Amino acid sequence: MHTRFLTSAIISTVATLFLLTCAPPIPSDGLPGPHIITDQSLRNISAPGDTLEAGRAYPCSVYVTLPQYLDSIVVTATRGTSASVLLRESINATDSVLQFSLMLDSSGTYEIKALIIRSDASRDSRIVTVVVRRPVVPVPHDTTRPIVTITSPTQGATIESANLTIQGRAIDASGIAYVEVNDSTALFGSGDAWSLRIRLVTGANTIKAIAADSSGNRDSTSITVTYDSTATDTTPPTIAMVSPERDSIVGSASFTIRVDVRDDNGIKTVSIGNQAASAVSGSLYERVVSLVEGANSFVVSATDASSRSNRDSIAITLTYLPVPSMPTGFVASAMDTGRIRIQWTAPTAGGAPSMYTIAESADSVTFTPVDSTSGTSDTVAGLVAGTKYFFRVSAKNRSGASAPAVVWATTIPAAPVGVVTAVLSSTSIRVSWSPVVASSYIVYRSATSGGSALDSFSSVTSPYDCGGLSPNTTYFFSVKAVNGAGALASGC
Repeated sequence: MHTRFLTSAIISTVATLFLLTCAPPIPSDGLPGPHIITDQSLRNISAPGDTLEAGRAYPCSVYVTLPQYLDSIVVTATRGTSASVLLRESINATDSVLQFSLMLDSSGTYEIKALIIRSDASRDSRIVTVVVRRPVVPVPHDTTRPIVTITSPTQGATIESANLTIQGRAIDASGIAYVEVNDSTALFGSGDAWSLRIRLVTGANTIKAIAADSSGNRDSTSITVTYDSTATDTTPPTIAMVSPERDSIVGSASFTIRVDVRDDNGIKTVSIGNQAASAVSGSLYERVVSLVEGANSFVVSATDASSRSNRDSIAITLTYLPVPSMPTGFVASAMDTGRIRIQWTAPTAGGAPSMYTIAESADSVTFTPVDSTSGTSDTVAGLVAGTKYFFRVSAKNRSGASAPAVVWATTIPAAPVGVVTAVLSSTSIRVSWSPVVASSYIVYRSATSGGSALDSFSSVTSPYDCGGLSPNTTYFFSVKAVNGAGALASGC
């Protein structure tokens, strides 16, 4: 036998080819004999038939080539997580055939693995899968079908894990040969109980169990279960306002409500005011709503993607208060050299204003806020005499501010300073003064200090020569600076 399995070719490396054969005893019950499994990666393996009988010994042999390059062999049988060693021994240079007995006591699917360890510590292995069932004891004239039931899970159950152990019972007077669940052989426990672990797919799963007795009579039963990983989810989504705040006053009749909605199992629906909201990005949803003046109430609701469709909602109120329109009738007038009085009329369109903001500017470009008031007039103080100022007023409420109304006014000029007189002749006197910010000046002449003016001379400049006077006569003079806002006098 050793010579028959050696190859005649010259091999420079250690060979990995070996044969595993198991020959059943000569059967009298028609059980199938051995068959050959061919795989190009595993080469040739001779193994028992698809079905072996529990408790029966099967003589097996492992054929190896070039044993002089081999160190040892281990043969194991594995079912699930349980493994047993069938053969473990060293290999001599002349051992081309190694024999062992294969007897498996429990039903189920086994992997028979032969592992060769070479002299250089490298390894090679071959695996054969076999199914072991309970011994079949023929019962003459048995036409009674076995009874198979599935005890767990129950029909229509919702399962939360993809891995499920099916449990049931199979009863027959002559004994049960095997139970298959969805084409896989179940394992028998104590008595007539059987079980098998399967993997479910998402959604509906049909589970069918078939039992056969020793006479070939069969019975079957089936149930349908649903795999849903979200079945235990009882937590509703979370809803948070993004914009506006939950109870806000807004100044536009068309407004976008945006919310943040989250759930570990995903979101199925989001509605705002009983209409579907649009997904923006990530967990953000929004809807544009139309508002009427006053309070507007909305309910934001969300349903998660679990099978329970958990739902939550929040109520929000948006108060639509239009922005006021621009104030009208805006006027300004100088009160003195440093104050200007401004007045306006409250707007009649838009929302009611709660206050007015006032800003001033010297160039009509850059405005600086100076005051705010709830009335319709104001006095701006601390101004420079004889200077032109621009004023801007806006009506404001909680929704915003109106467009500004603009007006301008000039403060009254300061009184001329340094007014002096000089006699030019017996009939003329020269009046001089230091200029101030003004558009022109008026010189007044009187006979007494502070008395009524005898005459006046408009649109004059310094110095001014006043002639036609009477000799040896005392005269009093005053000078007024003039602009569009008024005039202020100074005398001597």
